[in-house]
Amino acid sequence: MESARRNKPTKTGPGPVERLLSLSSLPSARFLKALRFYFFLALIALSNCNEEEKILPQISFESASSTSIEGETILVPFNIQLPDKVEPVFTFSGTAKQSMDYTFLVRETGVEFTLLKDRVRDKDETIVITLVSVRGNAKIGTMKSHTITVDEPVLP
Repeated sequence: MESARRNKPTKTGPGPVERLLSLSSLPSARFLKALRFYFFLALIALSNCNEEEKILPQISFESASSTSIEGETILVPFNIQLPDKVEPVFTFSGTAKQSMDYTFLVRETGVEFTLLKDRVRDKDETIVITLVSVRGNAKIGTMKSHTITVDEPVLP
């Protein structure tokens, strides 16, 4: 009796492998096109997401103005230390003349001005430094300009 049960087929329909390979269970061509379309949309959205959400440091000056005296060195500080490979671009204006009244050097923490003694008694001079652009992975912050008022030294 046991031998009769062993020979008896137990399957009544297709097995899991047959069902997986069955043509009727494959997605339609229309479904596959739609799936491919949404997959590419998701890829595009993800690739743009990193660029738009990337938070760039903002470079600006800590204050709008300062005062110093001829013959001194003054640092006009940035709001943050300059990140690697970031280079600010400036314009200079005002009544003081570069090389005659001052020299400058851009440092990681700000712009350092050496105010030259010219031995000429004149009215107070100004240096206006304006941050016009930034090269590298940063952007300009809110305080773009700084004005230095250069006082004459007290003469004996």
